[in-house]
Amino acid sequence: MAAGKSKRAAKPRRTKRKAPAKAPPKAKRKAAMPARTSPSSKLLPTGSPDFDRLLGGGIMEGSSLLILGVPHCGKKPTLMNAAHSECCRNRRPVIFVLTDVGASAWQSMMKQGGWDCGKVRDRTFFVDGYSQQFGTCSNSDTVLCLEVPFSLSALSIETSNFVAKASGMKKRPMVILHSISTLVEMFGEEETFRFLQFFMGKLKAAGATMLLSMQMGVHDSKFESMVTSLVDCLVEMKDGKMRASGYLSIKDKGWIPYSIEKGKLKLNADAEE
Repeated sequence: MAAGKSKRAAKPRRTKRKAPAKAPPKAKRKAAMPARTSPSSKLLPTGSPDFDRLLGGGIMEGSSLLILGVPHCGKKPTLMNAAHSECCRNRRPVIFVLTDVGASAWQSMMKQGGWDCGKVRDRTFFVDGYSQQFGTCSNSDTVLCLEVPFSLSALSIETSNFVAKASGMKKRPMVILHSISTLVEMFGEEETFRFLQFFMGKLKAAGATMLLSMQMGVHDSKFESMVTSLVDCLVEMKDGKMRASGYLSIKDKGWIPYSIEKGKLKLNADAEE
């Protein structure tokens, strides 16, 4: 190497920095139905203006209402009218849990009484715990036939399956159980009460509105009191009179004469004054 020429230092090689790895996009979580442990302030019409007024405006969404009445007092028409109002007019899914009458017979009664939902039948579901003892029940997308005798766990599971199916229909479902008395005949008071505690608690957590029926005067008075303690509203029907209690919106808690006219519950206006 010639004198005077210095050796140049070799430049260090530049290493390309690797760009930090991009975090994988977060998966979008499917919105879950929020649990609801108390009734909302929204009132659902019963299909009868008189019954709405008695309750202080209607059935509280997400609440539980028990109709306790003597035989042939109008429990079925009252339940069907409420279901018709919510399903047909407001497109709310309704789930009937039947223990002393079959889905086919119930649908016939609804049609005869003018409560048939016609084009929105896909929003009406049935858990039939009665018909299979006669081999007259057929499963479909909206009807689930339970083996008879059935287990309470099967009744709960199949109802929950329909609740999950109905949850994709925007509005929270209404569940109608008819009748608690049949469950008592099959399983006894103690087991039925434990079941109701679990069953109603699960439905309330899902935000469902519950209507239940039970025969008056055929069960132990202590059992009646225990069941009524589980619900938000109690409607009693006997001897052509009815009364309601439980909701804060109820003003008149005395006995009021009533009748079922053209499928609707009518109160005697003179008796209210």
